[in-house]
Amino acid sequence: MFYPHLLIFLAYILLIFYVDIGSCKGRNSSKDSVTLPVNGTRKFCRGVTLRVNSIQDSRCAAGVQCIWAGQADVQLRLSKRRASSTVNLTISAGPGTHQNSAQVTLNTASYGVTLQNVVPYPGTGSPPMKAVVQVKCP
Repeated sequence: MFYPHLLIFLAYILLIFYVDIGSCKGRNSSKDSVTLPVNGTRKFCRGVTLRVNSIQDSRCAAGVQCIWAGQADVQLRLSKRRASSTVNLTISAGPGTHQNSAQVTLNTASYGVTLQNVVPYPGTGSPPMKAVVQVKCP
């Protein structure tokens, strides 16, 4: 005996299961870009809190000729429950190698953190006050 309602019900259950699996895959590999001021905090990646502790910006101002291009140093703190880690990241206005990304481990999960920018750029109005940070969830 054929039950069309049962077949529709099973198809509906399979569809829900498929959508749920797809959303979990997206969460594990997602990247979240945040812009935060000094002392600003934001939760992301299933409960991890990101805080910008400080920004030190010595980049050459826009439209000015400088001997040294300068760099922006940002201190970030990542925390989850009782675990926390502080990382210092640097971006350069000119050529050179600087530490603009790091791996941070909290409670056995590893998070990739990249400093993308510090805005606004010196000489374009107001002083640099916000860090643009990209975080890759585990």
